[in-house]
Amino acid sequence: MKTLHFQQLIRAPRQQVWQRMLDDAGYRDWTSAFCPGSYYEGVWQQGASMKFLSPDGFGMHAVIAEWRPPEYLAIKLLGEIRAGAVVAGAGAANSDGEQWAPAYETYSLRDHAAGCELTVTMDCTDAMAPTMLDTWPKALARLQALAEASG
Repeated sequence: MKTLHFQQLIRAPRQQVWQRMLDDAGYRDWTSAFCPGSYYEGVWQQGASMKFLSPDGFGMHAVIAEWRPPEYLAIKLLGEIRAGAVVAGAGAANSDGEQWAPAYETYSLRDHAAGCELTVTMDCTDAMAPTMLDTWPKALARLQALAEASG
């Protein structure tokens, strides 16, 4: 398992970035870099159960491990969802047998002279790392455009 790190400077206030990152329309837009039509089910709050889904019902189930708006969010990924059903939980392995769950995805926002600096970290398997290294910068560029246009 690897932990990947990504940073994006966004010329918008931290609260604005936080809102666009998590509101339904903004989330659907910037996460389309991973899968067009991506969406979530659940409530953004500490301890809440969440589902992160594609239009065909595939995705991840998770819990909000830490919630400190508008500065920090930690998502604990617990397993997979396939065709709308949870099929893998803690200790889940990918098709190569590599253990990946639980895994974390974190978002840290801090004030910067030019606006907000967003840092994302995510645990992922070695097999998924190349895809994530390619896709996260595209997703963060889209989030940047959304947040900067909201001002």
